[in-house]
Amino acid sequence: MTKEARVEYGDEIERVWKGIAKEEGVVTKRDQLETREREKELEQNMSEVEEEMRREEEEKQSTLRVV
Repeated sequence: MTKEARVEYGDEIERVWKGIAKEEGVVTKRDQLETREREKELEQNMSEVEEEMRREEEEKQSTLRVV
């Protein structure tokens, strides 16, 4: 394929192959990497939420002791 053809049709070809791969149950390296990144981000977000909840609970307990 020429450079010009790759530029013109590259995205479309990628989209078609991605659809075929999905239908066939094939997981591409790109999909694997994206999934790992999403999982890392989710894990980090969950850790932040848990920490915030812990701090809020400590604050609540502290306030109850003062009263």
